[in-house]
Amino acid sequence: MASAPLQKLVARYDPQVSDATQRTTRIRLATTGGGAADAVIVDGVARLEEADGEPDAVLTADAETWRRIAADLRGGMDAFNRSRLSVRTNLHVGVGFLAATSGATTPGRLEFKRAAGLSYLQAGEGEPVVMVHGLGATKVSLLPTVAALSPALSRHLARPARPRRLRQAGGRRLRRPVLRRLRHRAPRRPEHRPRAHRRQQPGRTGRPGTGPTPP
Repeated sequence: MASAPLQKLVARYDPQVSDATQRTTRIRLATTGGGAADAVIVDGVARLEEADGEPDAVLTADAETWRRIAADLRGGMDAFNRSRLSVRTNLHVGVGFLAATSGATTPGRLEFKRAAGLSYLQAGEGEPVVMVHGLGATKVSLLPTVAALSPALSRHLARPARPRRLRQAGGRRLRRPVLRRLRHRAPRRPEHRPRAHRRQQPGRTGRPGTGPTPP
């Protein structure tokens, strides 16, 4: 039997905030040191079921954190930002679920969407500002920036819907060990060596920077 906080959380699910593109999306809600239940989303409707099969995302927190998330409309995102709740497997689905169960209805609320083969998040109102994260990062890493700008701006953080490996010319895939070897083979700048000064000979006029004239 799922706990009351999880039941309350799933009851707040808003399909307009997070689009689960698969017909069935399974999100595991796990309690540290306790059990787990799955929030199963089918055609935009969420319900709680017993944990079963391979989930699309796993959210883990202790019992007290789940109670705070259920009681506070912004508790889920706050717990995630403070590392009291972890999200594994698919961040877009997991963090999108937190946003969709926040209960927020005001314009400019945080939303997780997909379009043209990209997954993105948006928040705020006004002239859009587009931000794209670097290699190895995720759009979730820019949540603090989104939160700082959202009172005045609308943002779209785009990333490929499916991660792609780097490719060489000709379509050959580059794996991490190959990339490391390429970095080691990169030419290095020659080390700077100070210019040696010649010792001044007796009876000759010295130049600035040369050694002293022997007696």
